[in-house]
Amino acid sequence: MNTKLTTSAQSALERAQAEAIRREHQELKPEHVVYAFLTDESPSAIIPNILKISGVDGSRVVRELEEELKKQPRVSGGDGQIYGSAALNRLMVLAQDEAKNSKDEYVSGEHFLLALFSSQLKDSLAAKSLARAGLNREKVLE
Repeated sequence: MNTKLTTSAQSALERAQAEAIRREHQELKPEHVVYAFLTDESPSAIIPNILKISGVDGSRVVRELEEELKKQPRVSGGDGQIYGSAALNRLMVLAQDEAKNSKDEYVSGEHFLLALFSSQLKDSLAAKSLARAGLNREKVLE
């Protein structure tokens, strides 16, 4: 699959992978990706701005994701390889579908958020955390 990502989306995926490595996680999950988007402190960070505009407390979501990431199994030793979970692969495909449906050439953070609210991912811990904080598909689209 040849997915074209915006610079910020590519950067978020790199930060998600680095976070998984720091935490000694072998599996990269949507929670790592959402955490990376939400902890982006650059002025152009779109996901924190979407949450702020939607009246959603992003720090609450970050705290929930931190707690969830602490519970993930740690693997030390080995070859240090990080594997994408089935949910992460689904997130990537669905985000790409969201970009196509929007007639966007590149997949952005917004597409990842929309993908999380799809029927296939709405039960993921990342989606549930965002929903508990008050975010939904309609708010992302506003």
